Amino acid sequence: MAVKANGNGVARGLRWAENFVLSHPQLSRRSLGLLRFACPVARIGDTAIVTRYSDVVEVLSRDNDFTIGLYSPKMEAIAGRFILGLQQSPEYEHDVSVLRIAVPQSDMARIRTVVGEIVQEIFTQVAPLGEIDVVRELSDVVPARLSARYFGAPGPTELQLISWGRAQFRELFYNLRNDPAITAPAMVSSREMQEHVEKLIAARKAERAGGAPQRDDVLGRLVAFEADGSVGIDDGWIKTYIMGLILGMLPLTSKAAALAVNVLLDRPGMLASAHEAAAENHDDLLWRLISEAMRIAPQSPGQYRLSDGVWTLGARRREIPAGTKVFAATQSAMFDRRAFATPSRVRTDRPASRYLHFGYGLHSCFGRFISYEAQIPLMLKALLRQPNLRRAPGPPGRLAWDGPFPNSLTVTFDQS
Repeated sequence: MAVKANGNGVARGLRWAENFVLSHPQLSRRSLGLLRFACPVARIGDTAIVTRYSDVVEVLSRDNDFTIGLYSPKMEAIAGRFILGLQQSPEYEHDVSVLRIAVPQSDMARIRTVVGEIVQEIFTQVAPLGEIDVVRELSDVVPARLSARYFGAPGPTELQLISWGRAQFRELFYNLRNDPAITAPAMVSSREMQEHVEKLIAARKAERAGGAPQRDDVLGRLVAFEADGSVGIDDGWIKTYIMGLILGMLPLTSKAAALAVNVLLDRPGMLASAHEAAAENHDDLLWRLISEAMRIAPQSPGQYRLSDGVWTLGARRREIPAGTKVFAATQSAMFDRRAFATPSRVRTDRPASRYLHFGYGLHSCFGRFISYEAQIPLMLKALLRQPNLRRAPGPPGRLAWDGPFPNSLTVTFDQS
């Protein structure tokens, strides 16, 4: 179905939907449901909104037809040629291969240990108080400290690292209309972060030159790879990929965790089940409940792609002209009853492979095993173990926003 942007009420509604996708962290499930039923591939001018599960997966699978061309120039301007901005190519295969050596899944036990230590530090401080800001004291802090202790890339301060991540991520993925009020601070942030990471690299190389033992973190490994010439990288490559890993991890990990907590607080029965699972170390059940919370309020409503030719899409084979922006609405897809039976219900028997929390296909989240198998489960388990967890009274207990990012959510619990 193709409609004119200035046409009838359907066109105006679809234009509203596109704007809402860009500006709001969650879409109305009712609006998405109407699109799935009436117009699963809805074209408005140069934009198509794709809402059914099978069609969303098709878009994200056809990475040569529906490219990441909308993001590539922004990524290169901010950090360089990072994999999130690369199409399938020898360069992509080289870069992702180096990352897999530097950030292997075999590190998971170590990562979980580091995250567990960070979480323990936090709750040792807040447990006697009976109160914690889920965003400012937990979901922002854990990835910032993991960046320092595992990636080897601390910020000048944790707050500065978090601020850099938000400013640049917002430009990369939320500023498709190129608002200069978003671009300008992102570019300032980029320059500051580049200078900081350059100093970190130089310090590591100086340590190496002075005979100090190599630190076994991601930055240390990359500096060693450059020195032995085994994988063909240089300082610029290391800077780009340290920045890219941080920018990809900090904002979304924090957002996903905060939104999941907000969902649980709104559903007493679900919260009680999660508390029991956390307290009794039923980790698989706890993760299934968190996964459902993340489905209800995902950290991203979807992903944009750019049509690289004239293609057909979906069961109805809608024509997508070249140059069309295609919004693959992963949030909508996870409420498509064709893929998620009884989507309005919380169910813990859904296949884990069905969820689209970290995307799908070539550009699914590289660090998903770090965020989704370590950081989010461990930080939320510690939080959910607290007795009588509840929202703080008044405005502090409601989720507050900084643009597209959660900024504050205070909860209280019985003091230990």
